[in-house]
Amino acid sequence: MGIANLAMYDLPEVAAANDALWSGMARALAREGLDGAPGALTRGVDLDRLWRSPELLFSQTCGYPLTHAYKDAFRLVATPIYDAPGCDGTDYVSLIVVRVEDPARELSDLRGRAAAVTHTASQSGYSALRATVAHLAHQGRFFGKVVESGGHPNSLALVAAGEVDVCATDCVTHALLARHRPEALDGLRVLAHSPAPACPTSPAPRPTMSWWRACAPRCSPRSRIRIWRPRARRCSSPVPRCCRFRPISRSWRWRRRRARSATPKSPDTEQRSLV
Repeated sequence: MGIANLAMYDLPEVAAANDALWSGMARALAREGLDGAPGALTRGVDLDRLWRSPELLFSQTCGYPLTHAYKDAFRLVATPIYDAPGCDGTDYVSLIVVRVEDPARELSDLRGRAAAVTHTASQSGYSALRATVAHLAHQGRFFGKVVESGGHPNSLALVAAGEVDVCATDCVTHALLARHRPEALDGLRVLAHSPAPACPTSPAPRPTMSWWRACAPRCSPRSRIRIWRPRARRCSSPVPRCCRFRPISRSWRWRRRRARSATPKSPDTEQRSLV
């Protein structure tokens, strides 16, 4: 039996919706004859351990790990299109958040301040922030202090508590928190935003065409893929309408190359651009 996981936006408040989404996908895969699709998502497991497991069948990862630490472990199947403010097709933005009373009015006002990042392998919670302030750095430094929080809600909590001054969170997480946990955003405001690619869905190690047939009936692998969409125009699903999936395309690869060329790859360079 394989392992499936949708950890990127699996807040407790939307766990039931993710379970329903995977249940439908698992049934579609079974109808196409793909053996080993689990009946339930795996939770509570260290992501590095899960993503490197030989039993992993399907998961979702941030774009930066996909192109770096796990570039030889995953094969990209599709990128989801989310219906949340800040999303544009398969792209979304990272929101740079400060406290409401913070006097900063532009990014340069944050020089020498304290920042929270999710972890250094994150695109939306680290690399996007790093790329946004890199042009403002002086002698390789911009922020005076950087704290690793371990997750977007944790970063926002640190800013709200005054332990740091700024953090970056992706707009999908921000939309989920605004809907289900609005108190997490109390006293916070968006100062700026930074483009970031969406979180790809990645089976491991290499899917067969059964994946395409199951996920895209009546569609070719090169066309836009529709996996699931609520029939109602406005539904009561507790997650943004994660409706359509599109496989990697020439335009997506071009945008990824452009983003990577603007983002230093060296860990030393990454750290110098923040602190």
